[in-house]
Amino acid sequence: MLFRSIRALDTDVTEMTEGKSISYHCPYFFLEVLPRKNRLTLLLPLSYSDLQQPPGIAADATEWQFIVHAKHSGGVLLRIKTIEDIEAALPLIRQAHAAVRTEP
Repeated sequence: MLFRSIRALDTDVTEMTEGKSISYHCPYFFLEVLPRKNRLTLLLPLSYSDLQQPPGIAADATEWQFIVHAKHSGGVLLRIKTIEDIEAALPLIRQAHAAVRTEP
């Protein structure tokens, strides 16, 4: 469900395998998916303060120096454990995608 929804955002979405993660670009980076033992961690290049209603799965990662296996940096980290968490994450993924589509 998650990966299908990400690819459906735009025909220009590129999926890149990054060792122990998968990143998405369009053409700029907008999402990194980090598989964990019992969950997924999503990293978005958004400012936590720009989220209108951050769901309980969101954390401000701006000050984090290190995220295990992450190849990119981002300001919002999402912890996905259930289908409901995916549904809560999709609007934020769309927001990150829209933000990179407007970059020069």
